[in-house]
Amino acid sequence: MTGLAPGSASVTYSCYAAATEGANGNTAQNPRLRARDPVYTLGGASPCRNTGSNAAFGAPAAAVDLAGEPRLFGKSIDMGCFELQSGAGTILFMR
Repeated sequence: MTGLAPGSASVTYSCYAAATEGANGNTAQNPRLRARDPVYTLGGASPCRNTGSNAAFGAPAAAVDLAGEPRLFGKSIDMGCFELQSGAGTILFMR
């Protein structure tokens, strides 16, 4: 960012290495991204799932994410512009 006085900006509900864990909804944990050509999205075990701010988001329930999927899947929106559309779980392969 440029043109901002020191201390005049705050970061909330974000994932970045220098974050103070839990302060303003931020996390410094590994976001556990998965590559989904051509973008990176949250993986099922990501600490960024369901940790965004519904109040800060302020959009109607019919809103969609950048991929056109429902913006709210679960109790809270996810951090970032893509909403994970499934929960963490176990995949069983059977023959």
